[in-house]
Parts: sequence; structure tokens; C-alpha cells
Amino acid sequence: MKETKQQQYKFDEFEQHVSLNNIIPAGNGKHIELLKYIAAGIQSGSFRINPSLLIVGEGAKTIGIALGNTICSEDIRKLDSKYFFGTQNQKDFFENSYCDTVHILSNIDKMGMFEGVLWHFLRLREYKFTGMDKTFEILHVNGIIILTAKTITSISPPIINALDFKIKTEPYTQEQLEQIVSQRLKFCSIHYESENVLKAIVAKGSGELKQIIDLLKMCILLLEEEGKKTVTEEIVEKAVRLIESFTRI
Repeated sequence: MKETKQQQYKFDEFEQHVSLNNIIPAGNGKHIELLKYIAAGIQSGSFRINPSLLIVGEGAKTIGIALGNTICSEDIRKLDSKYFFGTQNQKDFFENSYCDTVHILSNIDKMGMFEGVLWHFLRLREYKFTGMDKTFEILHVNGIIILTAKTITSISPPIINALDFKIKTEPYTQEQLEQIVSQRLKFCSIHYESENVLKAIVAKGSGELKQIIDLLKMCILLLEEEGKKTVTEEIVEKAVRLIESFTRI
């Protein structure tokens, strides 16, 4: 993380500060090294047109945001692909973009019927929108397009073939997941009672990054409510019970 000089950040501000240089990589970390080369190419102007990428695996959206922060983009746009429908939504996401704008479409494997529109933006960098009065508007897109998904199996071949880079992350190890928990707690200036707390959060999150982050967020909310600054195993258990009670509703 960036030096905070005792400044305390909110949990949800993490993605504003994460970069390829401080993100905890999964597996052997080769996907992060490749993204660093791509980022360097973008910054040096090596690409005639800034590239499109597919990032597949756990934490893919955060990795995409980390790429955007690494190239110092001030315009990182995020959209779940289930909202990529209707002319206005599509135009809002792509119009008025700059060469360093980063467009992140997450859960691309669940996009559905609007893949044709996305294909045109990927392959041609433009799309012709036709109005009700039969007039049309051509929208050009600049910047970087990043698609993310947990798996690649449900993504159509035309979309895959239209991309410049396809990057697959490896599974996180137990130690890497514990490092992620520790990193996020330190970011918020929150302490933890012992290493067992990190292990408990990873175990209770079933070793899945999204569940771990959700559980960690609940732990921090409980700490704020109680006016404390240290996560204990008792807090973790209480957070688990609260999450389970929500899922039963």
C-alpha cells in the first residue's frame, strides 16, 4: 500500500490504492508480471491502440483496477456485465473516453445477448447505434477494455478471439489468502489478535476470496460498532453467525 503516515482509510477505499506493485499475487504470480509488462507498454506508448484484455480467475476485477492504478488512470469505469444492456447504458460506459480510460466489464461470462455490441467495441473500437427515427450515431471508444470472469468456459469464442491478451490467474494458496487478509487490515489500521485470526477468516470464508472479503468486511463493521481496533477469533465467529443469519432470510 501507499505510505499512509497514520492516515486511516476505509475498507472500501482499498481499490483506489491497489496497484500491480503491491497486490498479493495468486499462485506463482506470473500473471502479475505479464500485466506489469503490458502496463509498461501502455505507459511508453508501445501500442498503436491501447489493448483489450481478459482476466480470468479469483479477484480478476481487483487485478484490472490495479492495472488501471498502475498506469495512473484517472478514469477507471466499472460495470457488471448484467447491466450492459440498452443503448444508454452502453453509451454511458464507453462514450467520452480518453486514451488512458480503463473500462472494466466484470462477470463477462454472464453477459448474454449483448455480446454483439461488445464484439464491435473490441474488434472495431466503435459501434453504430440506430435511433428510433432511423438516424444513427457512431460511438468510438478509446482507452483500455478489460473483461473479467471467474472461468473462461462460458465466454463465446468470438469475444475471446477479439481480445488482445488472455490472462488466467492461478488459485491462491492458504498463505497468500492470509496475506490478503493481513494487508487489508493494515490498510484500515486494524490489528489482529494472532495469526489464528487470519487462519480463521480464511477457513470460515471457505478459502474463496469473495467470501473471505465479505467476512472481513463484516468483522470490521462489528469492530466499528464496538469501538475496537483489534480483530479477535470471537469477532470472526460473531461475523460468521451474522452472515449466516442474513443468508437464511
